[in-house]
Amino acid sequence: MSWTDRKAVENIIYFRDKYDFRAFIETGTFKGIYAEFMSKHFESVMTCEVNEEYFKQSLKRLMNITNVSMFRGDSSLFLRSIKPELEKCIVYLDAHFYDSTRKNKFVVLDELKALKNTPNIILIIHDFDNNLGHITYDGQNLNLKLMEKDLIKVNPDFCLYT
Repeated sequence: MSWTDRKAVENIIYFRDKYDFRAFIETGTFKGIYAEFMSKHFESVMTCEVNEEYFKQSLKRLMNITNVSMFRGDSSLFLRSIKPELEKCIVYLDAHFYDSTRKNKFVVLDELKALKNTPNIILIIHDFDNNLGHITYDGQNLNLKLMEKDLIKVNPDFCLYT
């Protein structure tokens, strides 16, 4: 785990304790490493992966961890399907990979639209541009300028922290 990931984990645990949030929602399971780690720190973990190979690897890794629920499919559809359960959750958006066939090449924009009008969540966007390393596609950064109008629709009262 890199120092930036360790710092992210410190912040996640801090916010979990400060606001008494007991659920962790993740998009982009990849190989299940983060979900496994977070299962030790949260009562409930829900994670979603669109890639079939990564989903299978994660399923194998997480199959005996009882507080983790895995879903396979599009992350924005996943978030819409669990929206009623998104109360006092930390939502970790990490399904950011670029898809040149999509109108919105950044998956996070569709995820934010799926979260529209969702109060009482802490939203964390991985690989966001805060001068610690971030994702760039076709010269466009994953940053506040890219997502500000969609972010504010999730909750106009968000406090932003990087």
